[in-house]
Amino acid sequence: RRDRAVRPLLVQPRRRRARDGVLRPQGLPGVHAPGARAGAHARAQRDPAVQVLVLRHPRGTEAPFRGAREGRAEALEAVADRSSVARQVGRVHGRQGGDVLLYGHRRRALDDHQVGRQEARPPELHAALPRGAALYEQGRPRRGPGRPADRRQRRHDRGRRSRRRQVGRAVLCCARMDERTVGFIGLGRMGSGMARNLLKAGVPLVVWDVLPEAARSLSEDGASVAADPAALAASAELIFLCVPSDKEAGEVLFGERGVARGGNTPAVVDTTTMNHRAARRLAERARDAGLSYADCPVSGMPLRAEKGTLTMMFGGSAELFALSKPCLDVMGEFVVHCGDVGMGQLMKAVNNIVYDVNIAAFCEVLPFAVKAGLQPAQVAEVLTTGNSRSFASGHFVPRIMERRFEGDFSLRAAYKDIVNIQEAAAQLDASLPLVEAMVKAYRAAIEMGFGDEPKSAMVKVYEERMGQEVRIDPRSA
Repeated sequence: RRDRAVRPLLVQPRRRRARDGVLRPQGLPGVHAPGARAGAHARAQRDPAVQVLVLRHPRGTEAPFRGAREGRAEALEAVADRSSVARQVGRVHGRQGGDVLLYGHRRRALDDHQVGRQEARPPELHAALPRGAALYEQGRPRRGPGRPADRRQRRHDRGRRSRRRQVGRAVLCCARMDERTVGFIGLGRMGSGMARNLLKAGVPLVVWDVLPEAARSLSEDGASVAADPAALAASAELIFLCVPSDKEAGEVLFGERGVARGGNTPAVVDTTTMNHRAARRLAERARDAGLSYADCPVSGMPLRAEKGTLTMMFGGSAELFALSKPCLDVMGEFVVHCGDVGMGQLMKAVNNIVYDVNIAAFCEVLPFAVKAGLQPAQVAEVLTTGNSRSFASGHFVPRIMERRFEGDFSLRAAYKDIVNIQEAAAQLDASLPLVEAMVKAYRAAIEMGFGDEPKSAMVKVYEERMGQEVRIDPRSA
């Protein structure tokens, strides 16, 4: 087949993995035969242009990892010679001397395994960048006249492009990752998951949080803990922030023991959600202090932060984006460079407006539907399966029906995104009547005392106005 070079990332069917009991090596010549793992490892050791990440089992056992039931580790061995870079890129699942070949991009490691640092980074592998970029570009979706008319051919092409895109992205990530020490400030519900993924990927990490106990679990997994942001900045070349608001970000960066007082000039990527104009003010202060600054708010709940599947919207220079991209790829599944500083915040606000309008819509209509005589369970089923279904309805409607109002982002936090768009629209003299209605709805919920509850608690506003509570009767469930 013409796509033989990109076949290594084909995934074995789950039934075959279950039958064999292990994730068998694949993608390298001779690796499919039983016992060929040692041969693949030896071949990697002989080749001077191989880069590997090492996954170490803390208990030191030599037993191979089992299938999906006990966990799964994805592995990549990128082999390049002087003439053909990324000649063989494949999943390797094996153990030699207690180690497993692993790559850091979109890796799913077991919680009870620890990823060691990258053992070898020969200069030859950096030649993989052009080839990796070319493969990734070849994997982009095709549009226009060149698109095959036959559906089966389109499906075949989609699979081939997807494999090329995976290979290209993996080669780029492996070639770009280096020994740069990374700092992470803010270890709350989102920050802790993001920092842990960096640590699992073998990134040398130093952390700090205003609550010392928040850093304890990461320190047990191998992260260094700084005494304050200034001490963290002294040892890190790239720093990620994840704090509640621009006020805390300013204190961490420019306070008495802030990052700017560390005697170093690290690059700062701020994942805090704030007004886009506040991000630009912080960037100006950072520039005066000799720091490079970019905003990179994230979209996704804490579960996606733990899994490393966030959507990340970067606003900053192309140089800082290239510097931080390998780390962003570890923390997020979708990374978008939106433009200059502040544009990431504006992009997140636009995304959140659509999301929050959806939440407000079913919070308003649920009490009405029940009061009109519809059964709550049937309304919930239709809203989560019909053409109005969305991530918001699938996540929040069942919680409203069960009266579970905890564990999600608050109404007060969502309100700042809506106001952000409202202010931007005023600057552009744009009319957004739906946003204006949203501002009033969220403000009413906050004034009624629901500001610290999740966004789904807005249903309580309409329940009080209509005199109708939305709840599934356990006897009818």
